[in-house]
Amino acid sequence: MPLCPLGAPLRATNMVRLAILGLGPAWDIRYAPAVERMRRAGRISVAGVFDSVFTRAHHAASHFETCPASGVRSLLERTTVDAVLILERGWQDRYPINVAFELGKPTLIAGSLGEDIGLLESLCSHVKERGITAMPEFSRRYTPATCRLNELIATRLGPAEHLTIDAVLPTPDIHGKIPGQTTGFDFLIGLLDWCRYILRSEPVVIDTRPFGGSTQSQQQDYLVQIGFRRRQSDARAPRAQLRIRGPATFSQSNRPAANSSVDNNPEKPATADTENSVPQLLFEVECANGRAILESSCEITWTLGERTHIESLASERSEIEVILDQFCRRVVGGLIPAPDLSDVLRNMTIARAVADSRTTNAPVLLEP
Repeated sequence: MPLCPLGAPLRATNMVRLAILGLGPAWDIRYAPAVERMRRAGRISVAGVFDSVFTRAHHAASHFETCPASGVRSLLERTTVDAVLILERGWQDRYPINVAFELGKPTLIAGSLGEDIGLLESLCSHVKERGITAMPEFSRRYTPATCRLNELIATRLGPAEHLTIDAVLPTPDIHGKIPGQTTGFDFLIGLLDWCRYILRSEPVVIDTRPFGGSTQSQQQDYLVQIGFRRRQSDARAPRAQLRIRGPATFSQSNRPAANSSVDNNPEKPATADTENSVPQLLFEVECANGRAILESSCEITWTLGERTHIESLASERSEIEVILDQFCRRVVGGLIPAPDLSDVLRNMTIARAVADSRTTNAPVLLEP
């Protein structure tokens, strides 16, 4: 059998047999449609489903013509499982991840990996030593608007030089919560990852200061200014600015009108019952030759010279389908670039620096 560049045997087929662990509240709207499309395209088959609510696992397994599992280990030890999709761990915490890594299964992890840097460093070392594919979701990288932005950066707008992000922290009880986006720390990690991804550089200095009024509710609001390492072709180093507001300061008067086309949650379409609880986001990107604004996951406005273009991307693949596609390519031996646990660790380190700077009201220097 021929060998791929990494030295692992090439698979006889590109079909990936996927075990799904923990369906969670976002399964029906967010993940199930993408899994179904990938299955119909012949890219994946579902090798089994486990969920702490057995009836929910049974329903999903029946739909995908497979069997529910009684436990995590019993599912992952099946010889028919090539890779693992972990959506929600619940009370089992890190156990599903530990079992997947113990068995050497390529794993796509949705949701938070916690805030313990030491434990994450240990996980990073383990997967690196064993050569295990461990891919965090980081879905903001793969929204249709971000994918189009990358195309424009490469072809028309030139390298991104300055990012401005206006964001409102998610409320703890957000309806249809997105894995990994339900706490302020995890939410910030996702934004920092997007900045690193778009600028293709690493932060070297963080300066965090309060902004807005002085009322108790507005003390949640803060401004993060990030200086990045100068890239080889840069006349000056790229920068990013994040204006973070707490939910208490985001009044109803700040929200888009009911007939607005803006959907500022990059993971989930706006609906009537989520309009008032979905985090609000606005991304502005200044490039060498022009600028772009991302107000939703499926729309981009970009300006080159005196012409402004508005593009609707609603017909493009969802970010989850793109992530699943990249993950499957990695599983079958492809070398396509994808985030890994070292990105989580780096983003977590930067988020800690943001917190330190916020506490001391002084800049924090980072190792590039």
